[in-house]
Amino acid sequence: MRANQEYKVSRLRFEQQLGTGSFGTVFKAIDLNTLEIVAVKRTLKSGCLVSREYQILQTISGNKHCVQLLDIFYTVTKDDKCIQHLVFEYLPENLSRFVRGRYKAGRPLGYSEVSEIFSQVLKGIEFIHSKGVVHRDLKPENILIDPDTLQVKICDFGSAKKINTLNTPYIVSRYYRAPELIFCNTNYNSKIDIWSAGCIFVELFTGLPLFAGKTEGDQFIKQAQVLGPPSISDLKALMGPMNLSGSATLSALTINKKGRFAELFKNCSVPEVACDLALKMLQFDPENRLSASELLTHSFFFLLK
Repeated sequence: MRANQEYKVSRLRFEQQLGTGSFGTVFKAIDLNTLEIVAVKRTLKSGCLVSREYQILQTISGNKHCVQLLDIFYTVTKDDKCIQHLVFEYLPENLSRFVRGRYKAGRPLGYSEVSEIFSQVLKGIEFIHSKGVVHRDLKPENILIDPDTLQVKICDFGSAKKINTLNTPYIVSRYYRAPELIFCNTNYNSKIDIWSAGCIFVELFTGLPLFAGKTEGDQFIKQAQVLGPPSISDLKALMGPMNLSGSATLSALTINKKGRFAELFKNCSVPEVACDLALKMLQFDPENRLSASELLTHSFFFLLK
């Protein structure tokens, strides 16, 4: 953080809106004092407490694979509403637009690019988890990238928190949502981020979301169709304290045979190794998913070294 905690609005020249949603609005701006390009996230402030997002950003500060908070300031509207402004370092693109742009141009990512990008994603996750924090909304839109250098930074910590045993399952964008969240299991942990990372990893090779469900139920069916049906022990792990019952649900899942998962990596020069890495993350039972630290030792990252 800069020593000067108070930005004046006149110090910033807002250039364009980068995104908007229930979280607030993000703008590209120029700091007129330094001519530095920054990103500014505006959110409505409720209450007198410092926001959880700010506290999380303080906790994970200093890591080069997480977007850095440069400053924070507040403004008051004419109707006395308080607006929080978080000022971040700026990267020109997010991973979603970058990947889709490459595939649309007929230039799919190669092994070396995927290895470079995804190793940085895992290093960011490793650091976040080492601080006891779970991101809870990992997706390509929340990963920033410099297309020229392939520098990667995880962003948007608005849903992040330090996990305990009482957590809401209504987090993570649907396509990247771990199956235990679909089952409304509140006793989840950092392995929900690992599932999301697995979805992102496959998407780097295909240019499309791996599980594009239209509803919560359809999302789980899509997962079972691609990975094969979960075992009874998997379902017990996903449901947690819920009663494992409902033969109709189980029979509906077991009619789906395991898809040809390896075919997703047909454009990869090392399909078997890439497939193995993906399956280390995309396990129905959270305890069977490797940690970010363990994943970084996988042979996928050392094939050209």
